[in-house]
Amino acid sequence: MGIDRKAGFFFGSHLSTFTSDTTYNPKQKSMSSKLQLVEAVQKTLGKDTSKAHAEKVVAAVIDGIKSNVKKSKSLQLIGFGTFKLVNRKARKGINPKTGEPIKIKASKSVRFTPGKAFKEIL
Repeated sequence: MGIDRKAGFFFGSHLSTFTSDTTYNPKQKSMSSKLQLVEAVQKTLGKDTSKAHAEKVVAAVIDGIKSNVKKSKSLQLIGFGTFKLVNRKARKGINPKTGEPIKIKASKSVRFTPGKAFKEIL
C-alpha cells in the first residue's frame, strides 16, 4: 500500500504543478505527455533530482496503478480520483464501411472518475 500513499501525496498536493503549465495546442494530439509529467515531477522533487530518477518515479506510480487496479479492481487516490476496472458486455455493432452488423466481443476496460479536489481545479 506504500505506492497508494506516495501516489496520493504526489497527485493530491502537487497536481497543480503540472496542470497549470499545460496549454492547449490544436496541432498536438494530447495536451500533456509522459515527458511533460516527468519534467513536472523532476521540478517538484527539486534540482538535485535527475531526469532519470524522475522517470523511475513516474514509472513506479504508473506500475503501481496498473497492478493495484488489476489485483483489487479499483484504486482510489484521495484528492485525485478513482481508477476502476469495468467489464464491457458483448454487443452488436455496425461496420461503418459496409453497414453490416458485427459482433463485438466482451472486454475489460479501466474507467477513471476524477475526485472532488481534481474537479475543483479544472
